Amino acid sequence: MSYTFLAYGAIVILLHFYIMRTLGSRLFRRHKNRVLPIDIQIDSEKIYFSANENQATVAWNEILKACIGTDVILLYITKMSFYIFPKENFSGNDFETFTALVKEKVKEIK
Repeated sequence: MSYTFLAYGAIVILLHFYIMRTLGSRLFRRHKNRVLPIDIQIDSEKIYFSANENQATVAWNEILKACIGTDVILLYITKMSFYIFPKENFSGNDFETFTALVKEKVKEIK
C-alpha cells in the first residue's frame, strides 16, 4: 500500500515540474493574438516598455531568471510573472544579440 502512495507522489511531483517548465510557452501560444502592441527598447542597463500612454522600465538586476528557448525568451520578474520575447518579433540577428545580452545580464538561466 505504501508503494501506491510513493508512485502517486512521484507522478504528482513530475506533473508539477512539467507544468511549471512549459507554462510560459503554453500561455504564449494560447494568447498570441490578444497582445497589445508594445514598443520595447533594450540597452545594457534596462528594458523600456511603452504601450499607449503607459510606460515601464525594468532594470536587468530586477530580473530573477530567464528561460531561453529556440523561438522565445521569458524574463521572470517574480516567480510567476514574466515578460515574453518571441523570436518572430525580432529582425535579422537581433534575437541572437538579445539572447547573448540576456545570458550576460541575468544570473539564473534555464
